[in-house]
Amino acid sequence: MFDFYGRRVFGKPPLLEKLLLNKATADETFRHLATLVDDHGLEMIAKNEERLLRHPPIIAALYLNPKTRMSTAQRALELAVRNHVRVEGIPAFDEAAKAIQQSGAPTAEQAAADDAAFARAAEIATDQAAGLSLMAVDENEAAAQAEAEAQAAEAAVESSDVAEEEKKQKISDLSPAGKIRLATLGNAFARAVLIRDTNHQVAMAAIRSPAVTDMEALRYTNNRGLDNKIIHYNK
Repeated sequence: MFDFYGRRVFGKPPLLEKLLLNKATADETFRHLATLVDDHGLEMIAKNEERLLRHPPIIAALYLNPKTRMSTAQRALELAVRNHVRVEGIPAFDEAAKAIQQSGAPTAEQAAADDAAFARAAEIATDQAAGLSLMAVDENEAAAQAEAEAQAAEAAVESSDVAEEEKKQKISDLSPAGKIRLATLGNAFARAVLIRDTNHQVAMAAIRSPAVTDMEALRYTNNRGLDNKIIHYNK
């Protein structure tokens, strides 16, 4: 019953709060709501550490939701790493875990800065190729669309245009953990920037993204500046 109502009250804050505070609410309902609710709801979900450790898919849902603050996503993931819990469903989990272990817990000031930086980057790193989107009706058209998106992303990264440079800088300003998350959630433009990052974990997260198309991968193999491990990575 709680699962039935849980999927219908995410837009009603008072009812949602009661549901999230109810111990009888199913873990799977929490996972589903983590893909839908607003900032307040996401924070409530993330604070329930017992549930997160008991049902790691909730952590994955928080991490993969672009609306989740960077600090909240990192805190949830750090909880899993600290308790030796592997979170399936996060393509670059190993890279993200290493970044957390290397950087340690951020201060309140660093967390706020990371939140702001990720929000800025996310604004320009999603739906970059929306103008190229076509209603693919067959394999040839789908392939042509993928090629157009990959080509547009590469052109934008190689461009010295001021606007494009500003976009690249917003991505470069992210912390390693932020870059790894954006590599998973971002578009072709974000991946084209991050796969060139000097941090191997960031570059590996970019190639691990499930959104990487065959056309993107083909273009990466022709880039002599990339690490051989990235070029020869096979999903």
